[in-house]
Amino acid sequence: MIKVDRFFDIETEKWDRFVVGGIEDADGSYVRFRDADQLFEELICKGGEIWSWNGGLFDILWVLEQCRKREIAVQVSCAGTRVTRAQFLGVSLRDAVALVPMTLQQAAEIAGIELSKETGLPCICGDDCKGYCSIKVKMPPEHYLIIEEYLRKDVHTGLKILEKVISECTRHDYELAGTVGGSAYRTATNMWGLKAADWEWYRYKTARRAYFGGRTEVFRPTAREGFSCDINSAYPAALSQIDLPTGDMFVCNKVRAGKAYRRGMEGIYLCRISVPKDMFIPPLPVRLDSGRVVYPVGEFRGTYTGIELRYAEECGADVQIDSGLVWSEGAPVEELPRVDWLRVAHRGLTLVRALRRDSKLVADQEEEQGRAATMLQMMDTVARAAVGCERKPGCGCAICREQRGA
Repeated sequence: MIKVDRFFDIETEKWDRFVVGGIEDADGSYVRFRDADQLFEELICKGGEIWSWNGGLFDILWVLEQCRKREIAVQVSCAGTRVTRAQFLGVSLRDAVALVPMTLQQAAEIAGIELSKETGLPCICGDDCKGYCSIKVKMPPEHYLIIEEYLRKDVHTGLKILEKVISECTRHDYELAGTVGGSAYRTATNMWGLKAADWEWYRYKTARRAYFGGRTEVFRPTAREGFSCDINSAYPAALSQIDLPTGDMFVCNKVRAGKAYRRGMEGIYLCRISVPKDMFIPPLPVRLDSGRVVYPVGEFRGTYTGIELRYAEECGADVQIDSGLVWSEGAPVEELPRVDWLRVAHRGLTLVRALRRDSKLVADQEEEQGRAATMLQMMDTVARAAVGCERKPGCGCAICREQRGA
C-alpha cells in the first residue's frame, strides 16, 4: 500500500519563475518558502513519499530541472507525457492525478472539502485567469500574503484528499499503487490470487514486440460534414469471444512453431509476412525505429499473436512462421476463474458515497460514477461483456439478475 509522508506545491510567474512553495507533513506541520533553493534542499532533507497535485506535468518537472542544474541522477517513471514518479537521494515524488484523475477542486468536492480556485488576486490580463496573471516575483507584500494562504489551502487539501482515499480504499481492501492502472492490477492480483510471471528477459521482449495497442488511423484528413460514433466496451467484448493463452508456455523453433500455428494453438509468432500491394487496408502493424506505427504492404518481418495472423491470412496476406511462444491451452474469458466483479463495482459506489458524505448529493448518477475510480468501472465493464450484458431493462445476464434481486 502506498503512503503519503508529505505534500508540496509551488506557484510561479508565467510558469517558469519560482515565486513561493510550501510543504505540509502528514503530522500537519507546514513550511512555506520564497527561496527556490531552500525548498529544494528541504525536499531532500525530509525525503520519503512526497506528493503533488498534477505535479507530473508541472511541480515535479520543476524539481527535475533543479536536479539537472545540480547534476543529480534521477530515476523517472512516466505514463505517456506525465511523470508518475521521480526518485533521487531518498526522495520519491509522486503525482496525485495519476491516482485520482481529476482536478483538485473536483476531488475536494467529492471528499466534502470546501476549496476555491480563485487566487484572491486581481486578473489584469482580461482572460479571466482567476488572478494567476498577478502572481509575480516582485508583487506587493499584501499579494504575497494572499497567494501564500491560497497555496497553503491547496497543499492541505491535496494531503487530506490522499489520506481520505487511502483510508477508504484500505477499509474496502483495495490495493493502491501510484497510478489507476497499477492499483487495478494490484487489486485484481490480490483478489484473484494472480502470480507474477517468471519469464526470462528474452521471452518477455519477444512477447512485448507483439503489443501495438488499438488501431488509430485517419483515412481522410478533411471533410465538409461527418458524424462520430463509439463502440462501447469493444475490447472486453472481443476478449469474451476469443481464446486467450493459458496453461504451459513453450519456446518453439521454426518447424514446431509452424505446426502449432497451423493446428490453431494460441501463441505469439515471429514470422515473415507478404501483404498484396493493392490491399486497401493492410491488416498488420510495424513499429518503425522512430516509434511510429505503420501498416505496410509488401514483404516484412514482425511478431504477432496467432489470432492476428489468421485474420491477416483471411484478408489475403501470406504468413511464414519462423519461431514462436506457444501455449498449451486456450480459453475464453467467461471460462476462466473471475473476480466477483459485481461485488467490486458495489464497493466502488460505496467508496464514492463515503467520500461524498459531507458534501452535497449529485442528482445525476452518471456524474457520480464518472468521478469514481476508473478501475472499478473497467472491472464492471469487463464482467458485463463476459456475460453478454445488454445494459437494457429486463436484461437476463447474471449481473443484472443479481442486481434486481438485491
